[in-house]
Amino acid sequence: MTSLRETIQSWKQDNLLRKVLRNTSYLFAGNMLSTVIQSIFAARLLGVLGFGILGTIISFASNINRLLSFRMGELVVKYVGHSLGEGKKEHAAAAFKAAILTETLTSVAAFLLLVLAAPLAARYIIKDSTTTSLIMIYGLALLANFVTESSTGLLQVGGHFRSQAVISLVQSLVTAALIVYAYFIHGSIWLVLGAYLLGKSINGLSLAGVAFWQARQMFGPGWGRASFSLLPARREFWGFAASTNLSGTITMMTRDNEEFWISLLLSPLQTGYYKVAKAIINLVVLPITPFISTTYPEMARAVGEKAWPRLRSLLRRLTLISAAWTGAVAVGLLAFGNWLIIRFYGIEFAPSTPAMLILLAGFGFANIFYWNRNLLLSLGQPNYPLVVMTIAGAVKIALSFLLVPRFGYLMETALISAFFIVSIGLIALRGIREVQRQAIKEPSPLPDLVPVQPLERQPDPSTSLRRERSGERSGQRPGPRTPVRKKFSGFTSPGVNRWDWLAVLTFLTFAGLYFLGRLESNYPVVILSGDGGNIASYAAALDHPDWFKVDPVLGDTRNIGIYATIHIPLIRLLNRLTGDYGMAYAWLVLPQTFLQLLGFYLLGRTLFKNRFWAFCWLS
Repeated sequence: MTSLRETIQSWKQDNLLRKVLRNTSYLFAGNMLSTVIQSIFAARLLGVLGFGILGTIISFASNINRLLSFRMGELVVKYVGHSLGEGKKEHAAAAFKAAILTETLTSVAAFLLLVLAAPLAARYIIKDSTTTSLIMIYGLALLANFVTESSTGLLQVGGHFRSQAVISLVQSLVTAALIVYAYFIHGSIWLVLGAYLLGKSINGLSLAGVAFWQARQMFGPGWGRASFSLLPARREFWGFAASTNLSGTITMMTRDNEEFWISLLLSPLQTGYYKVAKAIINLVVLPITPFISTTYPEMARAVGEKAWPRLRSLLRRLTLISAAWTGAVAVGLLAFGNWLIIRFYGIEFAPSTPAMLILLAGFGFANIFYWNRNLLLSLGQPNYPLVVMTIAGAVKIALSFLLVPRFGYLMETALISAFFIVSIGLIALRGIREVQRQAIKEPSPLPDLVPVQPLERQPDPSTSLRRERSGERSGQRPGPRTPVRKKFSGFTSPGVNRWDWLAVLTFLTFAGLYFLGRLESNYPVVILSGDGGNIASYAAALDHPDWFKVDPVLGDTRNIGIYATIHIPLIRLLNRLTGDYGMAYAWLVLPQTFLQLLGFYLLGRTLFKNRFWAFCWLS
């Protein structure tokens, strides 16, 4: 208890952590309404198909914008922040001026590209040519957000997170109010899309106004006349911009574009299911997302000052905070996720539950290590995340075209979760190792105020002397003996090694594919036959004996009693979450398949003392 109290007290005294948490709380308050109220009322008004069409339109417009975007927010944070830190206001003004001009040009180009591509998107992605005008109208949001990224970056550098929160809150309230109004008057998708467009316009124009006013305060009245000759070296400056653009494009294609892929490969109906599942997952992501923008400037500052102990302390504490929140909400969603979907979105969205559970694994992992890419950006290594995301993304897209048409949209959710775990795991590991390497190569020049850990207890010399004398009296020879170690190969060594983890990953992948294949044919309706149908029927008969009074087999519980298997009580329990005995049985397929494969593998290791033959034993 004392240790916990000391830990909390040390966290309270960490000024850097307090600053990040304070700034994050501002942004979190402004984002709450946009992901809860808007999503619920829009989904209930439009239905599954309409909600899927809405999500596809918004996703398509956002993707066109990100395709040409140079992520100017990161560029502004890096170069404007660095120049202001050195007292070079004119250099900072030149960098901001270059950023807003570039972003304005790319926003206009993105809108023109969207207008040209709208008919094709309506025909081949949404599969409804009448939605062309909807896409074009929503595309006006690109023009309203002509300098949003640069403005956000400048406000982050100046620490004006409260201003961003107020703007976000206002646009969320306006959007939510219009959507609620549309719900009660039974409005069309035009009114809902107009609400999102108005909210986006308020956000973009307000951020631009506040940023230009703050630029005058930070750089001086004549900041717009700063010469481009004050910019850093052309190759460095524009190379960083090109790198972030490429990174943003890859991110768009691989992790932030699922509505596009599902609509393209399947239909907007499945997109509607996915969009609701992702909306529920936002309960996990929402409080942590603001940490990304608030943590990056502090990490960059710590790296610039070579304050490695302070950086490690910040990462460790933020990871614990995000893990605690993610774990708590994950437990709640496992218990009440299906109820939340049915209660707030409607029974027609119940098939979103499996997708929500699959997404929980990937988004939960990404939530915990949300700082992965920003850490390497702060360390001046923007290319490693790019390489990892490119390779992992290419594999994911290829598997999407190969598997999603066969296994449905649940396969796409499984692929995005796997992408998160693999790519973010590698990037986070590289960042941690790089911090350790830099700490050895360039030690911190200034002492850091980090909590002092209690010293380890040192052995008592008198105790060691007594042990030596005791050994002499018992005839034992003093001094350690050199152990004789038996050499093992990777397949025969004891314990758990990488081959075991590879086997576990293989079993889990096979179990997942088998589970999705079992659902594919009639999902969301699960039709069972054979033993699966019998087991699900027995569970239903025990829960509802009055349904089967005239059934010669299920009407008599004595016939069911002889079929003793753990599946029946588990199906009866899971039915409370799924509302469907067939779906409850299908949920058991994945863990049962995985555990059976793992069990036979462990049996093979025990019998053959060799991992290779243990794996072959499965066949």
